Amino acid sequence: MKRRDLILGAAIVPMLATPAATSTESPLRALYHRWQAVKDEYSALPGDCSEKLEQAVFDSMLRLEHQAADFEPRTMEDLYFKIVFADDNGDMDLNIHQTSLVAMSYRALGVVPEQRGNFGS
Repeated sequence: MKRRDLILGAAIVPMLATPAATSTESPLRALYHRWQAVKDEYSALPGDCSEKLEQAVFDSMLRLEHQAADFEPRTMEDLYFKIVFADDNGDMDLNIHQTSLVAMSYRALGVVPEQRGNFGS
């Protein structure tokens, strides 16, 4: 085997190991949209819903938050989404550095911050 063949082979291996994208939406972007939908569902629960239903929806929301927290960012978009998850619709507002970081992340993602609902208001 020639040196050139080794170099070409080494260049091809990473391309083979990288799975082809089946969707243009990143995993964290998809997770963010599911999380927002569950938060909306929780906020829309009627006051007289069963405690079991309320807990089930809340647990779904927590599972999504844990998935986001455990996700290892691979791209800048992933990192921006992790910041948006951490902000949780306005929680990162203790200093100008937090608010600036969150604002930058929303801008970079093209996501409009949600209005605060039942959480933290």
